[in-house]
Amino acid sequence: MDKEYKIGKDIVKTMLKTIIILVIVVFFACLGFYVINPRFSAKVCASLGWRKTEISCYELLYARNKDNADLYNLIVKLSDTKDYQKQLDYIDKMQNSENYNQFCTNFDISVVDNYKNGAISAKQLTLLCGTNEYISSREVINLLKLGKYEQSYELIRQTQSTDKNYELSVFNYVEYLYASDISKEIKSNYFKLLDSSFSLYLQNKENSILDAYVKPEEEILMSYLKLKINYTQYIIALNNTDSTEVEIQSAYQEWQTTQTIYNDLVK
Repeated sequence: MDKEYKIGKDIVKTMLKTIIILVIVVFFACLGFYVINPRFSAKVCASLGWRKTEISCYELLYARNKDNADLYNLIVKLSDTKDYQKQLDYIDKMQNSENYNQFCTNFDISVVDNYKNGAISAKQLTLLCGTNEYISSREVINLLKLGKYEQSYELIRQTQSTDKNYELSVFNYVEYLYASDISKEIKSNYFKLLDSSFSLYLQNKENSILDAYVKPEEEILMSYLKLKINYTQYIIALNNTDSTEVEIQSAYQEWQTTQTIYNDLVK
């Protein structure tokens, strides 16, 4: 009986040792993949749902290569977290990089090419095109989430001169301000700041939209821009105490009409 017990005990010890060795081997294998090939490791972590480790992989990639493509991926991944300040820090790095504008242009061109090649849908085209707007809007929204309302507002004023053809960063600001759980007092104060200069900017932006002799992808992008403009105009009117009911309803109808046109283009 004692002999059988000893044999059983030895078997258990051997199994435990084997498991420990396997765990150590797997750990160092994973560490090796992480260090040697963080891009592959990021894909593995994404498939397993290990978001924090995936972000660490992109941080390692950027630290090594200083490539804006890796930095952009890192910023996108951080959008799924609540680490607003970290994302702001990386956004600042990207906006101050030497070839930021060229990166945004090249990325948007690649999105359009993917649409023309059938790799993405019309709706994906509108959501992915506008790299500079995405970066600026993430900065604006993160400042709002951190309670830095004045900084966020001042940034929106600046984007009137930095937004490109199909971009409208104030749209994201207005949408978040309207839909979030920020106090009514803060919402009211910051909607009041969206004065006539913003109305003029939105109107000029809308007037610049062509409505004929455009390529299919341009028509879709222009339709989405007009939709964002009309939605922004409606939300501003809705939250402006000086707006009449007629003005609010007119802005609402304009938004709904544009929404229908856009839906028909991307269905």
